[in-house]
Amino acid sequence: MTNRNNITNKAVNKSDGVIKKEDIGRNIKKLRIALGFTQAQVAKKAKMSVSHFGQMERGKIYSTILTLHAISKALCTKIYKLFMKR
Repeated sequence: MTNRNNITNKAVNKSDGVIKKEDIGRNIKKLRIALGFTQAQVAKKAKMSVSHFGQMERGKIYSTILTLHAISKALCTKIYKLFMKR
């Protein structure tokens, strides 16, 4: 049986079909900028700190699905769009 942490921390390339936290952060940033929102505006709508939001957007930290859902709502988009490869 494979250890969950090994899967989570394993470095994979895009051809493996796995999206990394950096990819999710990039998607969040692109959507935010396209809507003309600041980090502070999205963080406030998502009920999280600007610092936490900024770290997520830069792909520095992992997040829960609940937090990603709150961000998708703040960005007026469906959550699956945060996971799309662009």
